Amino acid sequence: MSQMSLKPEPQYATIWRTIKILKHFTLLQLHQNLLMTHDVQANYLRRYVGALVRYGYLAKHGKQFSVLKVDCMTPQPKDLKGI
Repeated sequence: MSQMSLKPEPQYATIWRTIKILKHFTLLQLHQNLLMTHDVQANYLRRYVGALVRYGYLAKHGKQFSVLKVDCMTPQPKDLKGI
């Protein structure tokens, strides 16, 4: 029987999946949720979330973010300038 190795999910996909689960969050809340299972750098998270806001995937209200586009493919960093 051959062993199948699974590729780990890209970090941006983990972040996007967590964002869709939370729906409304602050950067600190998102980071704390991600750190439970993944080693995500705060700078990368800030840049990725900022790009999601600029491209209309998220709305920002003060320190709070909310999801605008739920039924879409995972936004990849190569498609979001400024990451």
